[in-house]
Order: sequence, then C-alpha cells, then structure tokens
Amino acid sequence: MDERPIDFITLPEAQRSDKAFVMGEIENDPSLLQYVGAGLQADREVVLLAVSINGLALEYAADALKGDREVVLKAVRNDGEALMYASDALRDDNEVVENALRQYPNALQYASERCRGDEAVARVAFLKRDNRPRSALEHCAKALRAQRAFVKEALLADGSNFEFASEALRADRELALMAVQRDDDQLRYASAALRDDEKLVLMAVRSDGSMLKHASARLRGHEPIVRAAVSTEATAFLYATDECRGNADILRLALQSPWWVLGSVLGHASDSLRGSKDLVLAAVKRNGKELKFASDALRDDPEVVRAAVLENGEALRFAGDSVRASRHKVLAAIQSEQPDTSTLQLASEALRRDKDIVLQAVKVDGKSLAFASEDLRRDPEVVLEAVSQNGLALQHAGEAVRHNRDIALAAINQNADALEYAPEAIRDDREVLGAAVRQTGKALAYASERLRADLSIVTEACRQDGHAFEYASQSLRANRELCLLAMASGGPYKSSAAVLQYASEALRADREVVMEAIRLRTFPLAYSSGELRADREVALAAVRSHKRELKYVASALRDDPEFLGEFQ
Repeated sequence: MDERPIDFITLPEAQRSDKAFVMGEIENDPSLLQYVGAGLQADREVVLLAVSINGLALEYAADALKGDREVVLKAVRNDGEALMYASDALRDDNEVVENALRQYPNALQYASERCRGDEAVARVAFLKRDNRPRSALEHCAKALRAQRAFVKEALLADGSNFEFASEALRADRELALMAVQRDDDQLRYASAALRDDEKLVLMAVRSDGSMLKHASARLRGHEPIVRAAVSTEATAFLYATDECRGNADILRLALQSPWWVLGSVLGHASDSLRGSKDLVLAAVKRNGKELKFASDALRDDPEVVRAAVLENGEALRFAGDSVRASRHKVLAAIQSEQPDTSTLQLASEALRRDKDIVLQAVKVDGKSLAFASEDLRRDPEVVLEAVSQNGLALQHAGEAVRHNRDIALAAINQNADALEYAPEAIRDDREVLGAAVRQTGKALAYASERLRADLSIVTEACRQDGHAFEYASQSLRANRELCLLAMASGGPYKSSAAVLQYASEALRADREVVMEAIRLRTFPLAYSSGELRADREVALAAVRSHKRELKYVASALRDDPEFLGEFQ
C-alpha cells in the first residue's frame, strides 16, 4: 500500500475530510485511509469499512481503534498479518490471535510472548485449511520448539518446520525422516550424524539430487548415492567428491542433461576423463564449448573439433592453432554459427583475409565484417553482402564504401538505423532519407539539417511515428498541421505528451491543439501553457480524460471545490 494515489492526495483537505466522499473512495481503495483528512482515521465506521476490505489498512487507523476488539477482529479475519498493527493487549488476546492464525499462520510472530508459548494457541497455526505454508514453528516459544510431540505435529503440517526445532530434536532420526519426506531441503538442518545416514540422504537425493550438497563428505563420495542424485538432478554432479567426478559412468549420467541445466560437465571432471575421447565427444555434442576443457591433444583432434564446431561455431576459439587456420574447419564453424557470435573473429589472420571465407561469414552474420581484414572491409562486394544481411554492418565498412549510395540504400532498407553510420552526404540524400523514414519515422534523427526542415520528408516520418516530430527543425515544430498529424499518428497512449513537449511555444498555447491532444488521451497538460492550465474548460477536459492530469492544473482551480466537484 505504498503507491501514492496522486489524484486523491492532491484534493483539498476539506474534501479529504468529507466522510461520505471518503467512504466511497475507500470502497475502491482502502489504502486511501492513510491520506484522509483529520479525524477520519479515528472514525470507527470509516476504519471498519477499510479493514473489512483490506485488513492491512489497520496500520493507518488511530491508536484507539487499534485497541478496539471488533475493529481488530474484522482486520485479522481479512488478513492475519494485520495483527502486527493491533494494540499490545489484543496481540495477547487468544481469540484475536487465533483468528489471525487461521488466516495467516505466520502471524504468530506478532502475537505476545505468552500466546507464542501457549500450546493451544500455537497449534492453530498448523491446522490445515488450504495449500498455504504452515511453517510457523519459527515463531513459537523455545519451550514448544523443544517439545517432541508438538514438533512432530508441526512437521505433519509442514516439513519445513524442522529447521526451527531444537538442536536435540534435529538429531532425532524419526523426526528427520518425517521432515525430509515432506521437504527434501530439510536435510541441511539435520545433525551432522544424520547427514551421514545413508537412508536419510538417499531419501533426500531421490527427491532432489541437488540435496547431495548437504550430505556428509563420506556420502558425497558414496557411488550409489551419487548415482541416485545425478540421475534425479544433474547438478548433483557438482557436489560429488573428486573421486566420483572421476567415475566415467557418473559423468555419462551428468552428460544426459541439457547443457543449460548443468552448464559445463567436463569443467568439473577429473583430468583423466578430459582425455577420454568418447566422453569428450559426448560432451562437445551436448555443448560445443566443452572443448575448452578437453585435453590439449583432443583440442587438436579433427573429429572432436568438428563435432564441437558443428554444435556451436564459437567452440572454434578453444581449438588448437592448427585447427583455427584450417579452411575446412573454419567453414564448418561458420555454417553452424549461433546468432550474435562471429566465428570469423576466431579464425587465423590469414583466413580473415580470405575473401571466400569472409563472404561466407557475412552471409551468416553481417556484423562479422568487423573481423575481416582492412582490405575486405573496403571491398564493395563483401560489404554489400554484409549490409544485406545486417544493415548495421555499415559501421564496419571502409570510409570510401560507406559513401557508395547503392550500399547505403541496401543497408538502410535492411535496417533504417544504419543511417546513423552513413556519411553526411548520404544522410542529406532525399531518396535515401525517404526510404529510411518510411521504415521508421525515428530515422529522422540521423537526417541532415536540410532534410529535417524538408516538409515532405518530415511529414512522412511523423505519419510513420509521431515521435519523429522531436527531430524536425525548429521551424517545422511550429507547423500546426504537422503537430496535429504527429499527435494523431501515435494513437492513444502511444505518442503521449512527447509531441507537444517539442512543439513551439505558440502551439503549446494553442487551445485547439491542446484540446485535440486531450481528445487523443495523450496527457498534454504538463507541456501546455500556463494560461491553458488555468482554463477551466481545458483543465476539466484533461482531468476527465485522466485524473493524473489534476496535478498539472493551475492551483487556483485545484483549490476550487466547485471545479473539483465537476469531475468527481
């Protein structure tokens, strides 16, 4: 309830103190109780309405009402957490506390120390009503957390209560088995002796293999338990001892998981397994980047490297120098390239000068042009191929080629934002600009000063995207028809007040323009002239369009009860 309802808090004190009006508003938003006028937070009828809708509104009630039994009962029955705002006396009232616990078991933390130690009261927190957690043992008195029968009852309700049992009870095997059976994560809170108990740990890892991390060092090296854990959850491999991670069968189990679940497997394997060709092949077929962890010999092995780059072209970066200089291997990597990765960057310098290789690379990812040799970045054929795949590759082309009109057009037709990287002569080319703004009006941002003042070009840009009005020349931002077109092209809620924000001072004082902006629900009052913000008709239309506009209305109108009554 922290978000401030701007339209309500800007109302005059008199209106926020009007009981009938306030009760109508509170029915829609009980949190408004925090902003009501003097006296209403102590009004029993108003507060009862608020807490019946949202119990947490009790926070804003007067202290006297926080000690009113009927008010507090109404609040905690709606939301048990409201108990935190009750008076000390009512937080020590069994009936009030029990009602809170039925709605929100963890409300026990707000009860008095006596209630937290009362077995009958505390037990209410563990009654099953729905699927909500009932892990309230944390808030029970220390004596109850050491009482075996009580803790057992709490565990039957919610296994996560085990964490808060006394140290002695967390060494109780029967209770630990009960807890882990309901919540495998509770293994972490068992005593050291129980975390070395095979039956208990096996139960936990069969439910969630990652619980292996809480087992004793001995069991993290116990092959049957590690197998069970990895079979259930591949990440358990990370918690196994070095000896188990050196077991080929366990490694194969881990490799059966998708790479995005466990990430690298070879990175955690023993050195001997990193030199096993069949295991490394299985690893790189799952995730080509596993080549990084293969032995030096296997990173130069043609079969292993080919499997890796076919899965992920970026794996080429981990291959030996001889492989990265191999035309055949680099081509294979390019053909299997992932989005936004450039194999060409990983190739040898000689291959980055190879036109056929570079042409293949830019066909897959135009931005690979950045890694081609300087000569090839000046080659029109190569650059044209690159910008046709990704217009933004124009930024990597040689200076002379960027002046090539055909290449610039190809780049802009693929992505109008490529205009940013075109030289001034191209950005002053009417045909090029026309193609760009038809694709996205905001391309006007990169136009020359001359074309930003070209009515035809700017009109096309604003028709495509009203926000392009921002980039028009100063003279065109005073053009009434253009401003209206820009506002209309964005549609409701899209162009917002951005168009009027950049309009000339005269247009921001133009009553017809501002009223049209209001009709389009573009929230223009913040950028309108002071005279129009004080214009009763304009202000009323704006506020009726959206109440948030009230904050921009002239203060004289905001203090006028008659004006405020007109839009309520």
